[in-house]
Formats: sequence, structure tokens, C-alpha cells
Amino acid sequence: MAFMQVLHLASPAWLTYYLLFSPTPHDDQFRLHLECSAQALDDCLQVRPYWLFLQQAPRFVAYANKQNMCLQFIKRPFSYETNLVEDINCHM
Repeated sequence: MAFMQVLHLASPAWLTYYLLFSPTPHDDQFRLHLECSAQALDDCLQVRPYWLFLQQAPRFVAYANKQNMCLQFIKRPFSYETNLVEDINCHM
């Protein structure tokens, strides 16, 4: 069974610190599970502020709004799914 870490994000610093300094090795069994605000989830999408850090995890799933908003990512083989509307001109 994959290791799962649940974080409740209060600020971008939390996410940055966790992914850069986590004592848990980021092997193929590592899965990051985020429960966050809708704004934080929006910032997790590709080309957004948190993506640089999130893409380092082999697998992650992020939820907001009582799990009505979702983003799922697997590094290898690549899989990226979300039910959010992505505007690539936003947040750049």
C-alpha cells in the first residue's frame, strides 16, 4: 500500500517546505494527498505557482470544496486529470 501524507495547507510555505525537506523518500510508492482551499487548488494546476513543487512527487491528489474539486497527477507513466477549468493565460 502506498504511503499517504495528508496536509491541510495554510500557506504556500507549508507546501514548499514539505516537498523540499520531507524525510520520506519520494519513491514510486509515495502519494501526496492535499485537502486545500479552492484558490490553493487552482494554484496547483500546471503552469501555476505550486506546480513546480508538486510535479516532484511521484503521485498526488488534491481536493477542495469537500472533494467536489479535484486534481490528480502521476509522474510515470504521465497522467494529469482535473475537473477544474484551466486558463493558461491566468497566473503566469
